[in-house]
Amino acid sequence: MSGKGAFNLANQSAQLALAVPKVMAKRLDIMAQAGLTPNAQQQQEMFTMGAEKVAAFYESWWEMGLEMAKQNQKVMLSLFTPWTMPRTLAKASDPKKLQHNMLKVLNKGMQPVSRRAVANAKRLG
Repeated sequence: MSGKGAFNLANQSAQLALAVPKVMAKRLDIMAQAGLTPNAQQQQEMFTMGAEKVAAFYESWWEMGLEMAKQNQKVMLSLFTPWTMPRTLAKASDPKKLQHNMLKVLNKGMQPVSRRAVANAKRLG
């Protein structure tokens, strides 16, 4: 993995690993206390729990799609660069470059999920 992209991905994964258990424990506690008749605040928290997962999924999906489109465009442009500028000798299939590009896509996808989990841990904690 390349430096900065791998670090960002590892950092987001570590934040998730710390935030998710806190959020799950707090929400499971809320559900256990609610029993069969949750009050309005407990119902709202349960609704928010489901709604934010859907929102995070769509945001993550959108961000990954946009980043993937950008990276695909870069690869396609690099395929044509040797014909338009032969001196550059661009390599479209450079493994390090491709790996770095995929790390960008993964980082974009992890950001919404990580951001929400950390915010929930702070809010509920």
